[in-house]
Amino acid sequence: MGGMSPKPAWRSYGRVLAFAAYAFAALVHGRTCHAAEATQSKAESVASGISVEGRPKWALEVPLDTVPSGVHGAQHIALSDHQTRVDRDGEVRYVHKIRVIDEAAGLVAGSQIQVDFDPQYQKLAFHTMFIVREGRRLERLDRKKIVVLHREPHLEAQMYDGRMTASRVLEDVRVGDRIEWSYSLRGANPVFQNRFVEVDWAASSTEAIDLYQYRLLAPETRTIACKAGGDDFEITSHVQAGVRETIVRRRDTRQTTIEVNTPARAYLPDLLSWSEFTDWGDVARWAQNLFEKAQVASPELAVEVERIRAQGGSPDEQARHALDFVQTQVRYFGTEIGEYSHQPAPPSHVLQQRYGDCKDKVTLLIAMLHALKIGAEPVLVSTYYRDAIDRMLPSPLAFNHVIARVDVNGKQLWLDGTRAYQTGALEGRSVLGYGKGLVAASGAASATALADLPSAEHETRVSAELVLRVENFAEDPELEAHITYFGELAEIVRSALANRPVDEMGKHVTGEFARAYPGLLESGDMEVTEDPQRNELSLGLRYQLKDYWKYPDQQKLVGNFSFVQLVEALRLPTEAPRIHAIQAALPGVYRETVSVVFPEDIFGKSGPNTFKEQSKFFSLRVHQEGTARSLYSQGELDVSKEIVEASEWGEYLAQINRDWPHMGGSLTLATLRPDQLEKLKKDTETLSEQTRKGQVKVATLMQGKARLTILSTSAQLASVRLNSKFRALLLAQRGIAHENLGEFAAAAADFAEAKVLDPGCVDAYLGAALNAMDTNAGQRVDEEVAKALELAPSNVAPRYTRMYAHYDRGMYREAQDDARELLENPDEVERSYAALLLYLSARRLGDADGVLSGHFPSGSAPDWPYPVLEFLANKITLEKAIKESIDSGHASPEKLCELYYYAGERELLNGDTDKAKEYLRKSVATSVSEYREFILAKHELDRISAR
Repeated sequence: MGGMSPKPAWRSYGRVLAFAAYAFAALVHGRTCHAAEATQSKAESVASGISVEGRPKWALEVPLDTVPSGVHGAQHIALSDHQTRVDRDGEVRYVHKIRVIDEAAGLVAGSQIQVDFDPQYQKLAFHTMFIVREGRRLERLDRKKIVVLHREPHLEAQMYDGRMTASRVLEDVRVGDRIEWSYSLRGANPVFQNRFVEVDWAASSTEAIDLYQYRLLAPETRTIACKAGGDDFEITSHVQAGVRETIVRRRDTRQTTIEVNTPARAYLPDLLSWSEFTDWGDVARWAQNLFEKAQVASPELAVEVERIRAQGGSPDEQARHALDFVQTQVRYFGTEIGEYSHQPAPPSHVLQQRYGDCKDKVTLLIAMLHALKIGAEPVLVSTYYRDAIDRMLPSPLAFNHVIARVDVNGKQLWLDGTRAYQTGALEGRSVLGYGKGLVAASGAASATALADLPSAEHETRVSAELVLRVENFAEDPELEAHITYFGELAEIVRSALANRPVDEMGKHVTGEFARAYPGLLESGDMEVTEDPQRNELSLGLRYQLKDYWKYPDQQKLVGNFSFVQLVEALRLPTEAPRIHAIQAALPGVYRETVSVVFPEDIFGKSGPNTFKEQSKFFSLRVHQEGTARSLYSQGELDVSKEIVEASEWGEYLAQINRDWPHMGGSLTLATLRPDQLEKLKKDTETLSEQTRKGQVKVATLMQGKARLTILSTSAQLASVRLNSKFRALLLAQRGIAHENLGEFAAAAADFAEAKVLDPGCVDAYLGAALNAMDTNAGQRVDEEVAKALELAPSNVAPRYTRMYAHYDRGMYREAQDDARELLENPDEVERSYAALLLYLSARRLGDADGVLSGHFPSGSAPDWPYPVLEFLANKITLEKAIKESIDSGHASPEKLCELYYYAGERELLNGDTDKAKEYLRKSVATSVSEYREFILAKHELDRISAR
């Protein structure tokens, strides 16, 4: 069916691994494509094996009134009718399909009819092809318009099976059309020796199916088992005139949802299987016959065996030499035409052509081992279904790959001749995780049942050592990573390195680290090392961690680290609910250590800390310990369950989310050494005492905070644990504190130094703009505000500074424009400050009528300075506004500073200069030097005095 076709031949496909997303294209067991085999899509004239003829008489029409109506998409299959006749003359498969185009989106795919067949043993005959539209039958069966494509869809995987596709693209297809076609395939693959086997998907990943039916006619004397994957199949059977008729139906099958990382076994409920093999032993004997048939002695084989024997060594070493030869000196390429889908080629043929697929390579390996007096047998496995093949009928079609069981020195090993990038001692080269296999050996007890193959549980997959080195706090830390891959993962990396530029592999690994360390910069080339005695490969990488440290409250440094390999193993493609099971991380052990090293004592005394948790999915152990100058963290993830069922999805997610915080950690460092911290504590106590005694004048709480800020920032600036960016931030903070205390020269020096240390420090330009306004440096205000807005376009603070500065300089039109721009933001309307300047600017320009319309806060109880706005708008008296300034029984100096400034400005606009001076002086008398209104009042008084 569309999008879900079984793979009956014995083929070796690369396993989809958590790590292999990058390397999969290069993996495929080290295969390379050759020009002589590179044609992928070749249109040919209609083959002589294709004909047009009437429907076979034994094939029955399925009445359309029995077809249900299901849930459809852009197109759907109303009927998928399959009828097969098996007798002494062979096999004939009749197929009749009806497709309905439901929406315009279905026109492209729905108008294409494609039939795959193998011309080596099958002949294709079309019977009907037409469109039903508004009750009219439009014929479309035109031989001249049927083309045969030789596409070889598996050529990139180094597979050539000779299958053809008869294709017909229908013209003039419209929404609502019903497309019908039928055809027959005559012939059977001779490799199955006149025994019937079939697998068919009763579902489709491209369209829903209203009715799926499979009808099998076979002599009563032939025992053909039938197995449907799901419980929604209907199976009936009866015998008439010596012929058994078995009918399987499935109704209203929705389009199959294809989810990322779904194991093949999840789709077994959609599979219908037929097999004339009685049990697994029957399949084993059939396979053994094929392999024995290929085992023919030859001079070429003798030469290679003698070469290995001449090298001497133990049986283990000789077996390893034979395996190395088959894996590396015989390239992978499968010519699986006709019966050679399963029949191995003789070793002499493989040696002459120096290529072969899995069955050819295994046959060669076994022949060499037998000549070396080492026991070996072929083993059929499924790279798709693995241990789920015991849920299938005994059939050759349950398998798609062949390995070898080798008995040497009392040890039983399971070896794969297609793994061209495998290295190391023989004992460590058994395949892992295939679940179950069938040994093709006569008389062996294991040949009558499926054998259990070695498990991958508790096998080490990855071991990583990370060192985060802090040489100097003023510079970016360095990260050194040494990652060792074992077994399959090592082979995948070798394949990637052999078939891709080394820097591509480096970029892939760097991408994994960049998720945990966003400011990652490569420092030097990736180093690759191997241990020739083990199937291991190591990568060495060095990075700089730009902007690694965070400075959240200007009191401490915070940096995060992560167990990158553990995180990658558990990273999910999506956390959305699953319909099908998911193939999660490869089973096995993932280890990672992170060591953080500092140039001076950082930590106090602390004991080791260990976290452990275990579930049916995986176990996690994290151990942490440290010294005064280092922190050591070790994480170990042991994945025990590779496939998570859909019903377990919530439980699996819950454990991942529960354990995720332990997949790394945070470093929190004080910016001050203990002696510096003690000095700051004493200086703070002294300041508090001086303030209490009145020796240090503090008019407001903010001014008190400013004094403390100057102390703390000065202490931190004397520390060596801050980089230039953080020093600039502290200088900007200290400058603001100086500014709030009226210490303008000290503030200007801090802002200037901050801009030199970090030209991107927004706070430095904001402070410099305030300083320029406070010191009547008008042009400099514009420059500093422009730079602040360039760095932070959405920041409103520089816009307020510019608005106040424009008003202070008598640039009322510009101040009015600034206020209007700010009031476009509803939040600024609620704050009321921009409305105050809008009103004053409009009064200065002589047109304040209605200027505040639409600019009053919308809340039921607006905050201060709303009473000031009401006062300016003549809605309340000054006395009322003064009462509104009272907090906790006392008038707030800050609120009075603002109120008296605006009252003075209003009186000045009303022409009462004396009253204006009175209020402006009251504003200055509050000593709230940190408020802009304080500075504006002083400037206004200076201008009045200068008149």
